[in-house]
Amino acid sequence: MDQTSAENIVCTSIRAVALLNQLVRELQATLPEDEFELQRRTIGKLMGSICVDLLDPAASQCPSIDIETSRGWQTAGRLFEPNWLTREEIDIATNDR
Repeated sequence: MDQTSAENIVCTSIRAVALLNQLVRELQATLPEDEFELQRRTIGKLMGSICVDLLDPAASQCPSIDIETSRGWQTAGRLFEPNWLTREEIDIATNDR
């Protein structure tokens, strides 16, 4: 994988996770707690898959990519920062797969 492809995968993956985080927060505001928890787990699994299957491999193949300062992370952070699930929450959902 070349640098440009890896950067694009990282950027797109981070944006996808940010959008899913926004969805989680919207569901939290509208659903009863028990329904919300079911939806949150499902969305968390998707986030985990994106991180484990796309984001991490792309970043590891091109070590010069700093995920924390990538274009996607900066864009996602500006748009959705208050709504992020923690990495721990994503890891928990991923381990539940």
